[in-house]
Amino acid sequence: MRKQHNGWYLPLCAFLLAFLLVGKGESQEGLPLVRIGVVPAMTVTATIKQYQPIVDYLNRRLNINAQLMPQKDYVTVLEKMKNNEIDAGIMGSLICYRAIKEIRAIPLARPEMAGDSTYEGVVFVRKDSGIKDIYGLKGKVFAYVDRYTSAGYVYPKFLLKEKGYGTDRFFKEAVFAGKHDAAVLMVLNKKAAGGAAKDDVYFKLEKENPRVKNEMRILHLSSAKFPDRTIAVRKGFDSVLAGKIKDALINMDKDEEGGKILKASGFDKYITTEIKDFRNLEKMLR
Repeated sequence: MRKQHNGWYLPLCAFLLAFLLVGKGESQEGLPLVRIGVVPAMTVTATIKQYQPIVDYLNRRLNINAQLMPQKDYVTVLEKMKNNEIDAGIMGSLICYRAIKEIRAIPLARPEMAGDSTYEGVVFVRKDSGIKDIYGLKGKVFAYVDRYTSAGYVYPKFLLKEKGYGTDRFFKEAVFAGKHDAAVLMVLNKKAAGGAAKDDVYFKLEKENPRVKNEMRILHLSSAKFPDRTIAVRKGFDSVLAGKIKDALINMDKDEEGGKILKASGFDKYITTEIKDFRNLEKMLR
C-alpha cells in the first residue's frame, strides 16, 4: 500500500535539500566568516544553484568561510543585517536602498548580463481582460509581489500616483504574491485581474510557459532602471575584507575559472554599485 504524506512533507524535503546544498563543501573553521543572506526570486533550489558556485569561488579565492543563507523575505534580510546576524545580502533595489539609508549598509557590486545590470517593472493583465492600461484595473484585484520590491510594489504605485490616484482605495483588493513569478501566475490563472513584477522574471516565464506568451500581455514597462542583485555588507563589517570581496567579484570575469562560473550562473561579470545608481528609485519614493 502506498504511503500518503501530509502537506508538510514536500516543503520539508525542499528545505532539507536547500540546507544540504548550502552546507556542502569542506570544513572552513577558523576562516573569516561571511554570512550572506538572499531572498529567492523564484525557488530556493534555483537560487542556491545560481549563487552557491560564486560563493564557493570567493571562498577559494579569498580563503574565507562565506555561507549562502536563504531568507524568507526582504524585511528579514534588513533586520538580520541590522542585528549583525548576517554580514551581507544579495538584494533587490528597494531593500538595498533602504539598507544603505537606514542601517548604513555598503553596496559592493552587482552582476551584469548582456550589458545590463538593472531591471524594470512591468504591469500585466490577461489578453482576454479587455484592459488597456493600469487605470482599467480600478475596482479589481491586483497582485503585488512584496512591499519591499521596486518592480512589484513601488512602480505600480508610482504609476497611479502620477495620475492622482491613491492606491489604498483604487483596487478592490490588493494581494501580495510573495514572489515575482507567483504574481505572474496569479494573473495567468485568473486569481487577480492584474499584477506587477520584474521584467526579467516575466520574460523568463514567457519563454518557459507558452500560456504566458499566448494569454497575457504587458500594459506598462517602467523607464526607470533599478540596480539588481547588489551584494552589500552591513555597517561595521571588516572594510578590508569588504574591499577584497568587491575586487574578487569585479575581476571574476578576467579569471578563467571565474568566467566559467559566471556563465553557468547566467552572468557576464560583476560591476561596482554606488548610491547614485538608486536615483531613479529615490524619485519614485518621494
